[in-house]
Amino acid sequence: GHISLIERYTFDANVMNTPMLFTPINKTNKFYAIAYQLYSTSQGKIVTIKIDDNGHIFGVQDSYIFEAAARCREPSMALVNGNVYAIMYRDSLTPSNYGRVATLQIYGNNGTIKKSIIDLWQFTANCYHPSLIKVDKNVFASVYAYNNGGNWYYAYVTTFNIADNGIISKSWIDYLEFIRRYYVDNYMPQQPE
Repeated sequence: GHISLIERYTFDANVMNTPMLFTPINKTNKFYAIAYQLYSTSQGKIVTIKIDDNGHIFGVQDSYIFEAAARCREPSMALVNGNVYAIMYRDSLTPSNYGRVATLQIYGNNGTIKKSIIDLWQFTANCYHPSLIKVDKNVFASVYAYNNGGNWYYAYVTTFNIADNGIISKSWIDYLEFIRRYYVDNYMPQQPE
């Protein structure tokens, strides 16, 4: 298969070379969100863009620094309900590499981001490569690696609740250590649409 470039657009010139998240917000209205770490400040930022069916990129619709106090690495995002979304990420500002999940609102009709966090939960003091999916109405599953301070990394899968309004339960329903390794290499695939 031949791949050809339709259009290129620089949505931010201040992007860190860490993994970014790209997810649809409203496919009918063609809005998408990108969550990433800023290069100059390491803060967590989210932008919305519009991409037409023919590949035309309309540019940034809105942006918001959702994590101003810490570094935001390896973000993962899932729809909670309506306009409410959850972002899970690693805060690497401290030596502990905290794992955090935040909830916020993104309006699918026009790509506007509400400039406030609904709720925030620091779920572990040590977290690498977190990933988040919605399992059922208010049940979410995450997977991440935990470093014991030495050479071993432990991979966990966990479940917890987020209410429709974005309030996080701040406790696990269940958790399981499913592997131990000398390196970080965990992920959770997205649910099929």
